[in-house]
Amino acid sequence: MLTQEQKDTRKKWIEALRSKTYTQGVGALKSNGKHCVLGVLCEIIDPSDWHDYGHPSGRLRFGPDNGYLSSVLMPPQSVREAVGFTDIDTCAFSERNDNGYTFEEMAKIIEAMDDNLPTTASQPATPTGE
Repeated sequence: MLTQEQKDTRKKWIEALRSKTYTQGVGALKSNGKHCVLGVLCEIIDPSDWHDYGHPSGRLRFGPDNGYLSSVLMPPQSVREAVGFTDIDTCAFSERNDNGYTFEEMAKIIEAMDDNLPTTASQPATPTGE
């Protein structure tokens, strides 16, 4: 069951995804001013926790330096926990982002997720084209 704080953070994340403030990118949480769906979540959690580690692609690291994959491609555990996401949820949203889902489509999936069962396994594997 989600806490009220997790529900509130999900709501802020959904609003941010729909705000048109962020340009969608792929392959990293944030790169060259573009964000993946999880990068937008990181911005909601702490917009000041991005770090330039000098990668030629322009990729930024979020949070503590816990290794390349955990800080550039996936958000830290504290960010996942802020919305009640499991590792499976996090990977599912990363894959959706990089496989063509729009921010709006992913916002709808987040809204539809059951408070008692935060797993996204029952959601469609391909974009709906909305």
